[in-house]
Amino acid sequence: MDKIFNIVIGTAGHIDHGKSSLVRSLTGIDPDRLKEEKERGLTIDLGFAPLELPDGRLVGIIDVPGHERFIKNMVAGATSIDFVILVVAANDGVMPQTREHLEIMQILGIQKGMVALTKIDTVESDLVFMAQEEIKNVLKGTFLENAPIVGFSNTTGQGLDEFKRILFNEIQKITPSASTGVFRMPIQRIFSKHGYGTVITGIPVSGKIKIGEELEILPGEFIGRVKKIQAYGQEVEEAREGHSTALNVKDLDYKVIERGQVAACPGYFEPVTLLEAKFEYMPDARTTLEYLTPVRFHTGTLEEMGKIAILGKERMEPGETGYVQIRLDRPILAVAGDRFVLRLSSPMLMIGGGVIIGSCGHRLKRFRNNVEEQLQEREKSLVTPESKLEVEIRKHCLLKEGELLKLSQRSKEEFDVMMGNLIKEGSVLSLGGNPLRYIHTQVLEEMQVRFFNKIKEFFKQNPYKIYIKKAFLKNALSLENILMDEIVSRLVAQKFLGEKGENLFLPEREIALKEKEQRLLERIEKRFLQEPFIPPSWEELPQFLSASSKEIAPLFELLCEKESIIEIERGLFFHAKAIEEAKNRIIETIQKQGELVSADFRDQLKTTRKYIIPLLDYFDKIGLTVRKESSRVLKR
Repeated sequence: MDKIFNIVIGTAGHIDHGKSSLVRSLTGIDPDRLKEEKERGLTIDLGFAPLELPDGRLVGIIDVPGHERFIKNMVAGATSIDFVILVVAANDGVMPQTREHLEIMQILGIQKGMVALTKIDTVESDLVFMAQEEIKNVLKGTFLENAPIVGFSNTTGQGLDEFKRILFNEIQKITPSASTGVFRMPIQRIFSKHGYGTVITGIPVSGKIKIGEELEILPGEFIGRVKKIQAYGQEVEEAREGHSTALNVKDLDYKVIERGQVAACPGYFEPVTLLEAKFEYMPDARTTLEYLTPVRFHTGTLEEMGKIAILGKERMEPGETGYVQIRLDRPILAVAGDRFVLRLSSPMLMIGGGVIIGSCGHRLKRFRNNVEEQLQEREKSLVTPESKLEVEIRKHCLLKEGELLKLSQRSKEEFDVMMGNLIKEGSVLSLGGNPLRYIHTQVLEEMQVRFFNKIKEFFKQNPYKIYIKKAFLKNALSLENILMDEIVSRLVAQKFLGEKGENLFLPEREIALKEKEQRLLERIEKRFLQEPFIPPSWEELPQFLSASSKEIAPLFELLCEKESIIEIERGLFFHAKAIEEAKNRIIETIQKQGELVSADFRDQLKTTRKYIIPLLDYFDKIGLTVRKESSRVLKR
């Protein structure tokens, strides 16, 4: 059995209601002496104590002493806290700070807990009953509505065994953290210890890290390597999500690190100054919340100044929930799904909090069309890592495997499983390549529509053309070859497109010429067949046909695309029938005479050197003939 059970317990409640005494009763450690005791060891995590369960496993308790430190410490452990003990003294009952702490826990998304009714030895039994009833009323509609309320005395021990029994039973119902994702740990404290060097402490909120592995400190991009690890005072080989952890890191100067930074697996995370979020404005807030109100932003162990940009509405009233963008003064590291709390810049009153949805990287316009719908979709995607990854893929056109791995914030093994599931259900398509490329099927369908519409637009603007070049479409739509090939193959398979070499065409499309245009086209062909081996140049056609270049050009291009007219070298054109006749004569002449002499063939075709040399070179190029000294023979 694993010695450490990945469960973190947090305490909350009014000052002097017995939180520290409760921790001392459960663990044998006085939280007021934690700093003094822990400075003699490696782990320095203010307010943390290990609790041993009846089966010998350890869980951690976050003791939260006092109001000001409540926000910082509770937010610091919010992502990790699995179970909260709300402490209420029987002689005081529910106090304003009790209600405030309960609101904070709601905002932080904590879902499980119980109530410790302390100091029952100081009041009569009827007052204990009244305190219990008051607590039940306060907890209605909260996550603690049906939670156990257990009375006991830290002083006499009355009811303490029953409290422990119920606490241990509730803990067993919790599914421990699975240590998924890549390693990320908000830093709570940094110090240098003789014989060790730099030590950083905190609770990892995702993933795990082993001795010898690299980590980076963000913001700052400082890189170090883990030399030793302790969890709950014990030396271990790896730090995992939910463990109260101390990392001894080499190649890092503790003086450049500060609380609020994050230790993370290198290459996965980037600090940002803009965060989109779902925000709940506290019902008992005193005033209307205005656009760009200065705030103090708390997430992980961080506190940073910034402004709150309300989206989709002018302002927020107490009790309202909506989408916002937090605009911070300095870059921080936070990811979608992290919880946060906001306080006013001054006075430092808590006004609410919520969950981070993501970071789009630019300032959102207040009333931009569809902004709320887009944020709502991103919020829904936070339900599972796969849905979150799917939304990230849908935001982009085409992604390399390495780019997607970074966006997933998962280990390679977890990433492969997620991508396999998304591909299996048809949400994502792998286009192959090296490195592998992925695209969301919805994005691919949208790209197909854009691609096909571009083709239709081209033929609308060029009604005499039969083909559109792939290269033109690739450049016009900024497509990678691998995506271009996929779109073309799908449209060809669906018979929406035809393909001929590097050209594409619409199979059902017919070019309708006006009567005058049809007559001019026939005259062009007739002129090329009049003297088939002394063809007119492009420049001569207007004179021969008594028509303008503007009239002739589209029809001439049409004949070229139909391959009725063939350009054998730049600016020199023959009719296809002339080419075919020349080919047959070449074959016949060589078969009879064994070779073809250019001067003799010139006379045979009744042409000149100006035309015969390029014509024979053309047949060399297409592989019909090959030079042999001063003559030509058929290519074998």
